[in-house]
Amino acid sequence: MVEKKTKRTSIERVVVGSVWGRWTVIGEVYRENRRYLCECRCECGIEKTVKAYNLVYGRTIGCRDCFNKSRVGMIYNSRRHKIQVGSIFGKWTVVGDVFYNGKCSACRCKCLCGFEADIPCNRLLHGRSLSCQSCSRSSNVTHGKSDTPEYYVWKNMVRRCSDVGCNDTGYKNYGGRGISVCDEWIGLGGFERFIAHVGPRPSNKMSIERINNNGNYEPGNVRWSTIKEQARNTSRNRTITIGSKTKCISEWAELSPVDRNVIYKRIDRGWSVEDAVFHKSCGRGGRRR
Repeated sequence: MVEKKTKRTSIERVVVGSVWGRWTVIGEVYRENRRYLCECRCECGIEKTVKAYNLVYGRTIGCRDCFNKSRVGMIYNSRRHKIQVGSIFGKWTVVGDVFYNGKCSACRCKCLCGFEADIPCNRLLHGRSLSCQSCSRSSNVTHGKSDTPEYYVWKNMVRRCSDVGCNDTGYKNYGGRGISVCDEWIGLGGFERFIAHVGPRPSNKMSIERINNNGNYEPGNVRWSTIKEQARNTSRNRTITIGSKTKCISEWAELSPVDRNVIYKRIDRGWSVEDAVFHKSCGRGGRRR
């Protein structure tokens, strides 16, 4: 009568010094949380706790890095991610097999400009990366223009000036008070002509601004600016003129020995604008003696 092979009998084959694929057992098998574990060392030198059953049934042949570098791992990853050498994603062309880069699965890709980089597979499959950064900056068609930050700026600019249905909450402050976008920047090719004039956005902290707050979005009246610069160029700001320079009170406060709130109060009390800005504080209440 042939004795039935049990799981315990198979685990007894996992002894110190036995080799399973790239793993070499360096510790005795022990049980923890209903699992049989043992310490193993891979050929690359990495030591790790491995399940004994995974060794016996061939579910693991080495550490993750060694597995991904092996031919078996490359075939597995390429089938899993449906990415093969020669596949094209936008301007990227896959020139290397899928591998594990320590964080996720990636592959070597080459852009049309000749630049090569290791791109995560999920970015390729989900369309998050379709070219190198240089090509993305120089051509708004690189990622399909709808993927660029500049495109969203242009789209919102046109929408808040022409959304007659008032679906855009900003319409009342733009199109509702007569602000419009020039015909050159609307319609087919409008986005390309808009970018050709203002250029790519210098920083993700900048957005488009009209130099003359009462003017339209047109060549010569738009620029990239920060939130602080835009806040000083709104119709709600109070501007004063000293000499030949006109600035909002917040800008004059940077050149003044007193706070901007003091300047506001002085002007409301009838001070001249020059005294309100440049006269030093003189006691409680800011009154002159």
